[in-house]
Amino acid sequence: IEDILKLPKDKMIIALSEHLDERTGYGDNLSPLNQWERNIYDVITLSDEVNSGGFDFYLTHYCQRFYQVRKALLAMGAVSMVQLLDDVQEKFPTQKIPSSMRQIEDVLEEMTMRGIDFEKEGLDLYVDGDFLNLMEKLYLYIETNRKKLR
Repeated sequence: IEDILKLPKDKMIIALSEHLDERTGYGDNLSPLNQWERNIYDVITLSDEVNSGGFDFYLTHYCQRFYQVRKALLAMGAVSMVQLLDDVQEKFPTQKIPSSMRQIEDVLEEMTMRGIDFEKEGLDLYVDGDFLNLMEKLYLYIETNRKKLR
């Protein structure tokens, strides 16, 4: 971990992501991670998955971690991202994110049929600069908690 933390910011985040992926069996088992590592893992996963497939994709695959990633963002002081997640959550019929993949798929399909999507939130993340702000908050969180990372 020491070698990873010596890397330049962008390379360090990528290497740390790979390190956490390996430790968790690529997300299959998060129990080897402590709370700081889990926060980092959750935020990197959110960022990567929304970037590659949008909020629909993230929700379909990681809905069970939605509330944990919100807590992680709060711990990092990423207030604009917390608001973005709150905006996503408010679009759901019950304003709650289903916790199972089966339920989320059904609800998302119903929402799509009603013309409800998360395109605006995805654009807010990557066009309005929230992504760069998020990466800076993530980096500061890593720096602040570097002694707790394994």
